[in-house]
Amino acid sequence: ELSTMMDSINPPHPTKDDELSKVGQSAMALVRSLEKSLSDSGDEHVVDGADNSTLERNFQELVSLLDSLIQSTSRVGLLRGDETVADQILSMSKLQDSANGKKRGRQRNASTIQSTPAASSSSGTVSPAATSANLVASSIIRILGGQQQQDKANERSLSKLGTQDHCLLILLASDLCTSISQFIRQQQTKKGAAGTCAAAELELLSSQAKPLLNGMAKSMELILMNDSTSDQFPVAQMDKVALLALKGCHRAATSLVSLLGNRLSRASTVLHRVAAFGVWKSLAVLDSDVIQSAAMLNAILPLACASGLTDDKQNHQGKTSSSDQWSESLLGTVAMVYVILQAAVPINAGLEDRARQHESQLHGTIYKDAADLWIQRIGLAESEEERSMILLHCLDVLETLITSLLSLEALGSHSLLAAEVNIVSILDLVEILMSFPISAETKFLFKTKKRLRHEVFEGGLFSATGMTKLANQVKVMGHGVLNVVLTTLGRPLLLPFARRLLQTCYTSLLTASSHSLRTVLEGDSPTGNDQKRKRWLNSSVVARTSALKSAQQVLLSVGVEAGPSKSRSFSVGNRQGQQVQNLVNLLCGSLVEQLEWFTRHKSNDGEWGTLSEHTECFVASIECLSACLAACGPFLTDAPRTLIDSATKTLLAACPTMKMCSMHDPCSVYKAVLKLGTQACTTSWPDGAASSLGPELRVCADELLATKSCDGLADAAYSARRLCDMLDAPRVPAFTLVTRASQLPPA
Repeated sequence: ELSTMMDSINPPHPTKDDELSKVGQSAMALVRSLEKSLSDSGDEHVVDGADNSTLERNFQELVSLLDSLIQSTSRVGLLRGDETVADQILSMSKLQDSANGKKRGRQRNASTIQSTPAASSSSGTVSPAATSANLVASSIIRILGGQQQQDKANERSLSKLGTQDHCLLILLASDLCTSISQFIRQQQTKKGAAGTCAAAELELLSSQAKPLLNGMAKSMELILMNDSTSDQFPVAQMDKVALLALKGCHRAATSLVSLLGNRLSRASTVLHRVAAFGVWKSLAVLDSDVIQSAAMLNAILPLACASGLTDDKQNHQGKTSSSDQWSESLLGTVAMVYVILQAAVPINAGLEDRARQHESQLHGTIYKDAADLWIQRIGLAESEEERSMILLHCLDVLETLITSLLSLEALGSHSLLAAEVNIVSILDLVEILMSFPISAETKFLFKTKKRLRHEVFEGGLFSATGMTKLANQVKVMGHGVLNVVLTTLGRPLLLPFARRLLQTCYTSLLTASSHSLRTVLEGDSPTGNDQKRKRWLNSSVVARTSALKSAQQVLLSVGVEAGPSKSRSFSVGNRQGQQVQNLVNLLCGSLVEQLEWFTRHKSNDGEWGTLSEHTECFVASIECLSACLAACGPFLTDAPRTLIDSATKTLLAACPTMKMCSMHDPCSVYKAVLKLGTQACTTSWPDGAASSLGPELRVCADELLATKSCDGLADAAYSARRLCDMLDAPRVPAFTLVTRASQLPPA
């Protein structure tokens, strides 16, 4: 680790060209030496005697060389800016393409495309640097196992190193491939020598794309299908190095497919193997980073435009357009959530109707097989606790797949011109997930007898008690999907659903609020007088924080419609005005509740959350109220604006007296309070009047500067003070007096 840190900080010493040209030869020689030593050892994984020291030395040298190559290629590329070598590789590629065009007319085998002797002999002498670059790519392929083995005795001989050592080599080889791909993508748009070298490296990777992807698929299969994990579903125990190697293969395959795009349209067989082991088999691993990397790979595979990636049979000719495949992948993943939820937890009639509508869309696709497998695994679990674990893992996987597809993060500069998103279907799913706690509590309290609450429901796989145990996790997943939808699709597509989005977030936040707050807002207790049937899932602080963050996203994405004032031409009536009033009341009530919890150290009745969770909820309440002012402050009527200013004034007065030890991250609270005060001072009232919170904001900023010290607080406090100075005086006294003498040119 120390050596890697030194290599990443210190530039290398100037190196001669003849030494640089030996990197590929050294890597290939070390790989072949390891293969020979391991093949001579027979079936044993440990080499005894004198050969063991030679094997260990070669292994360490190969690891050091690969690590050095990763450090250099991520900064200067594989060709290290040598334009002469790049021109030679490009000329060889043109000769090879012309030769391959003649061979296709004779119906020659595709394997001859990878050979380069004819091209090299026609172009004259090949420089050692060009040979070295080709040998580096060949070394990566041999480590990953992507070469076409002629000698069956040497097949997968590197696996005899042992699991950790072999996974370490796979990790380094995949990271080297990733660094080459990322450097090419970074330099592609540049001109001159940098662009020429990037084009040459792109041709080099393109010519070796199939064996590279095949090697990644084989490596992922080797990691996932070994003796310790083949019988597990989901895979709960994996070696740490194996997890790193698996994520490295995901990153390498993602970067390679993203770089080459539709150049891989004829590599459908290899891409099917990558999807099988890199996506669907990897998603069974109980590791959030592995799930995220596999979801990114799934989101980028449509760019290859390979046929049949979403079909259950490889020989089926499916849609080949990247936009169509992306749309089909999103639609199939959403349908999987409906089908699995209905099979496991048939919570209400609305879920049953929508699941029946989406089930027909899964026929003939890999999503149907995946959904049936997950449902089967959930049903085969021995206990309800194990079933809950598998179902939550499944929903987490599907949520990550949906968010990765919608976020478009993996696509980079690529665009999907004809992609389609069924917004109504996704919003229906979000509402079902968000309302899951209420539905589960209703099943438990009102629709199930006490002696039957631990019995599995007819037509499902869980009891009423089991549903309530996983209810809030399902709600948080729904908020995660909604946040990505709001961030990705944007205002033009979501404006027709603005009122529905606002109502959905308000309902979710209301059902996650405390009983005391709901009693104040609604007039009567939401649970009635029967204390034996009192709801309890709303006391989760984490679920309330998720609802607040989603409400903030909705306000910033689509805002709210104008108030009910008849003087405004864009008025929409009392219904929308009442909706905004209710939302502001709920936000201010939640803010005051959290403030009471921190200032008076009173534990709210039944609140379930740690100190850090309460702090995060407090910050989310402040930021959501600030977003409400930013998005729709001038359009608010007098009543909600008065309430917002009153809550802000109370918060500004109490903030300096709050003890830092009583909060998990006090700096985030202080900065959020200053941001809210600044937003209130800069947002006018509906009649055009300015806010009167300037003195309170100045006092709060001065006291925080004098008494508190944490990262970033001084910047926020000084900005608040400068804003107050600007609002107090249209022109401040000058610090520099401009005179005639100071404006004269020098003699």
